[in-house]
Formats: sequence, C-alpha cells, structure tokens
Amino acid sequence: RGYDFTGVTRWLADRADVVCLFFDPDKPGTTGETLSILLHSLSGMDHKLLIVLNKADQFSKIHDFARAYGSLCWNLSKVIPRKDLPRIYTMCLPVGNQEKQR
Repeated sequence: RGYDFTGVTRWLADRADVVCLFFDPDKPGTTGETLSILLHSLSGMDHKLLIVLNKADQFSKIHDFARAYGSLCWNLSKVIPRKDLPRIYTMCLPVGNQEKQR
C-alpha cells in the first residue's frame, strides 16, 4: 500500500458512529493484519464495534460453528481489553435465497 493504512483506519473510525467488522468462518480473526488494526487503530473504540461472523450457513455441523466462534472469541480477547467481549452477531442467507442464486 502506498499510504498509512493504520492511520487511515483510525481517522475513519474516529468519524464513524459504528465500525463493522466481518469475519469469515474459514479465517475467524486470525490474520495478523486484522489483529494489528484492532490493537493499534481501533483501541479505545470497542464501544463502536459491531462484530459479525459471516457465512454461518456454510457450516455443515454445529461443532464446526462452535469451533469457529470460539476461535474468533479467543483471538478478539487478545486485542480487545474488556472483561467481556462485545456481542458477536452471525449472518447467513436463508435456504430459499441460496437456491435462487444458483
């Protein structure tokens, strides 16, 4: 990148009412850049965070969902200095919508 990504992220987050963070099930918050941004750019803004575990409909078993959700919670607990983590929302497409898209 030809610009200060951390600084730009902080600048935008300062001006926003809500900061939406979407995590995919196959990489639930494990990328180093994501954790670094949360730690450095968004520190002190945890009240603005809206965290979404995206594509929850892709899990074939509840065990896989629990593993991804737990992994996301574990990774976020390292960078969000709160006693309790913010609420993590899940998002999926209803079965009828998936069939229409195919």
